[in-house]
Amino acid sequence: MKTQSEIQVKHDLDQCVTQMKNLLKQMEPAQRLAFINELTIQLMPSRKKASSSSEKINARMNSSVQGLSKAQMQLIKKVSDDTDRLFDFDSDHRA
Repeated sequence: MKTQSEIQVKHDLDQCVTQMKNLLKQMEPAQRLAFINELTIQLMPSRKKASSSSEKINARMNSSVQGLSKAQMQLIKKVSDDTDRLFDFDSDHRA
C-alpha cells in the first residue's frame, strides 16, 4: 500500500504535468520542441564516460594477482587497443 507521502508526490507530479501541458499548448511548435528537448536533457541522468577495453583490462589486472610479465601486459594492451580501433572503425557503438 502506498504511503501518504507517495500519494502526495504523485498528486503533485500530476498537477505539474497538467500545468506543463497547458503551457505547451500556448507555445509555437519550435518553442515547444526546444522546451521539450531541454526538459529531457535536464531529467536524464548524466552518462558515465565509456572506458576502453584496455582501461578495463588494466583495472582488472591491477585488482587481481599480478602474474604476467611486462611483455605479456604489453601484448594484452596492444590487442585491446587494436580491438577498440576495429570496434570504432565504422562508428562508436558503445552505449
